[in-house]
This record gives sequence, structure tokens and C-alpha cells, in this order.
Amino acid sequence: MKRFVLLTIIAFVASALGCAHSSATTAADKTNPADSTVSAADTKAPANNGDAAAQESKGQDRQKILAMKDLTLAELYKLKPETKEIIEKAEGYAVFDATGVYVVLYVGIAGRGVVIDKSNGVATYMTMGRAGTGPGVGYEKFRSILVFKDRKLMDTFKTFGGDIGASGHLVVKGFDKGGTAGGEMSFDPMLSVYQITTQGLAAEASWGATVFAPDTTLN
Repeated sequence: MKRFVLLTIIAFVASALGCAHSSATTAADKTNPADSTVSAADTKAPANNGDAAAQESKGQDRQKILAMKDLTLAELYKLKPETKEIIEKAEGYAVFDATGVYVVLYVGIAGRGVVIDKSNGVATYMTMGRAGTGPGVGYEKFRSILVFKDRKLMDTFKTFGGDIGASGHLVVKGFDKGGTAGGEMSFDPMLSVYQITTQGLAAEASWGATVFAPDTTLN
């Protein structure tokens, strides 16, 4: 009798363990696909969120530059009213916001800006930079306005960039010369340059070579 009871208990326990294992396996089968889906979503989410954040950051940078452009033009027209007609008749114009650092005999300038094509309103974002020598120690924020009176000059400037000196002398890199690319051409008559500093409108842009290039981050 005792043996029969013992065997009955063992059979019951084995049956219970079998049911528990079956239930656990079924639950695992049901939850694994969901877990895989969540894992895949979790894997993709950071990339998507990162892309969205990067696009939002670029959009904010573009808006800041365009807002700076509008404020700069308004200030330029106030300081030098005749420039409004000059820009209205031009093929396009560029506005840059820059910061200059002057330490003893070193000059460093870095900034960003935008070229506006007057024919269609398309904006091309650009960078500017300069490294050279000059007297003094200090820090200065300024804005530069370039007015293009020649379409080919403006188009080439947007594509290849250029160097500009104190008097508004511009050398455009990559301008077609003799039927081949890679040449350089100066366009003094085809360009007007203005610079607004904390003291107002400068008599001429800061001397020294300033290099402009298309902004690969914002375009």
C-alpha cells in the first residue's frame, strides 16, 4: 500500500513538472518574437533619433544664419542707405558672421555665412577663415557683406570658394581660364565688400587673405 502511494505521488510530481515545462516553453515561444522586435526597434531607434537630431540641429543652424543675414542687411541699409539699391541690382550677395582673435602678431578669424542667388532665392551656406599676422591683442565680432555683380563670379564662388583681401580684391578658385578648370581670376569691379564691426561700418574690410569655401555640413 505504501509503495502504491509512493508511486502515485511520484507520477503526480512528474506530471506537474512536465506541465510546468510545457507552459514555460509555450510562454517563451510567445515572448521571444516580441523580444526580438523590441530589440530590433531598440537597435534602430538610436540611429533614427540621431539622424533626426542631426537634421534638426542643421535646420537650426541654417535658420540662425538666415536671421543673421536679415539683421545684417537691415543694419547695412541704415548705415549706408545706397547699398540697398546696389544689392537689389546685383546678381546675388553673401553675408558672413565672424569672430576674430588677435594675439600679438597672430590673427585668426572663423565664421559662417550664406550666399543668396537673387534670381531664385536659393541659399548656399559657406564658411570663412583667415590666419595671418597683424598687430595688437583683442577679440572682435564682425559681419561681412559681399555683393556680386557678375553671375559667373557668384556661381563659381558658391562652388569653389575664394580668397578676398582688404580692398575687396577677390580671387575665385577654380574659375575657368583658357578653357580649363583650376585657374584664378580677380573681379574687383564685379564685387563690392562691406564690413560692419562694433564701431559701425568699417572704411574697408580687414586686410589680409580671407578664405571662403562651401559648407559641406549645412548644404
